[in-house]
Amino acid sequence: MSRAAFSRLLSPSDDRDDDVETHLAAYEALRQVLVREMRRRGLWHGSPRHLGVVGLSAWNLHDGSLDELVNDCFVFVLVHRRRALSERVEAGDDVASLVRLNVRHFLFELQRRHDPVGYRVFKVLERAIALLVERRRLRCVGGHPARLRSRTVLAFVAEGTNVAPDAPVRPTRLDAEPIATWADCLAAAIVEARGRQLESVAERLAERLPELAEHAEAFHFGQLARLLKTQVRLRWSAVLSAEPLAPSASGAVAVLDLTSRREGTSEVEARFDFRRLSLAVERRLRRLETRRQTREYLLRLWRHLSTLAVEGGALNGSELPSHRQLARDLSIPRDRLPGLYATLRQEIERSRRLLSDRRSASRPRLERPTTATRLRRRGGTGSEALGTGTLGAGD
Repeated sequence: MSRAAFSRLLSPSDDRDDDVETHLAAYEALRQVLVREMRRRGLWHGSPRHLGVVGLSAWNLHDGSLDELVNDCFVFVLVHRRRALSERVEAGDDVASLVRLNVRHFLFELQRRHDPVGYRVFKVLERAIALLVERRRLRCVGGHPARLRSRTVLAFVAEGTNVAPDAPVRPTRLDAEPIATWADCLAAAIVEARGRQLESVAERLAERLPELAEHAEAFHFGQLARLLKTQVRLRWSAVLSAEPLAPSASGAVAVLDLTSRREGTSEVEARFDFRRLSLAVERRLRRLETRRQTREYLLRLWRHLSTLAVEGGALNGSELPSHRQLARDLSIPRDRLPGLYATLRQEIERSRRLLSDRRSASRPRLERPTTATRLRRRGGTGSEALGTGTLGAGD
C-alpha cells in the first residue's frame, strides 16, 4: 500500500498536484512508516520534546498528537526532496526504501537538534560497544555492531572463551544502579567532550560496561541506551541548575532595572508604560543598523526578558537564567550575550528618554497667573491693584 501511494505521488503527472486523494494516501502511508521507524529506534516511548514537539507527555495514535510530527516529516521527505525522489523513481529505484531512508534522516536531524544530550550519549555508547566487540569482550547477536538498533541483542564474552557470534542467548533486564554510578563520573565528559576527546570518553565507558556482566549475560542495546540517557540527562540538568548565575544575572538585572515602574504610578499606569516601552524598544531594534543575525538575537533576547518582567515582576539574580540556559533556550551563542545585553541597555535608555520627552511635550503647559489676572478673578481691576485708578471729584 505504501509503495503504491508514494509511487503515485512521485510519478510525473500533470494533475498530480490537484489530486487530493493521492496526497492523503501518501500522508497516511508516511505516518505508518514514521511510527514504525520511531518504534524501531525506541523513540515511541520517549518524550515528544526530544523530537521538538512540546506540550505532550507521550505519543498517541488516536488523539492527533502525532500530526505535527507527520506534517514536518511530509515536508522534509515529500516536499523538499520530491524532485530527487521522482528522479530516482523514474530510474527504477524502490520508492518505499527511499522514503524510509529519508524518514530515518528526518528523525536523526530532530534528535541531534532537540536532544543533543541523548544524541551525544548514543554516539559515545555506540563507539564504546564497537571497542568491546573489536576486543572480543562483547558480541552482537543477530545484528551488526555498526548498525545498532533498539532491539539489537548484545552478549558478554568471558575472557579466554570462544563463542560463536550468533550463538542464541536470552537478554535480561539491566540494573540501573551501576549505570547511575557511571553517569556520576562520565555525564559532564560525555556532554562536553569534543573531537578527539570523544574517543577518550568512549574508552572510559568501555572499561565500565563489563560491570553489567555481573547482573546480565545479555541485554538489549535500546534498554542500555535509555537508562544511560536518563541518568546523564538528570545529572546534566542538576549541573545547569547549580551553575553560578552571576555572569548572566548581572546583565539581565541591569536590563530589567531599566524597565522598572516610575515612582508615583499606579499598577495600571505601570503596565501601560511597560507596554509602550516594550514596543518602542522593539521598533528601535528592528531599525538598528547591524547584521541581520545580531538584530535577530537582540529581538529574541528582548522578548524573552520582557516576558520575564511581565510574568515575574521584580526578579532577582537567583531567579534569572544563566548564560548556558539562555544560549540553549534561545539558540544564541553564549559569547554573544554580554555584548547583546550592553546594546539592549543602550536602546532601552534611549527609548525611555524618547517616551519621557513625548510625555512632557503632550502635558498641558500651566502659566503662572499675573497680579492683574488674579484680581480679575476676584472681581477687581488691574488699575486698583496698582493704585493708578481715577480719583473722585471730591477727593
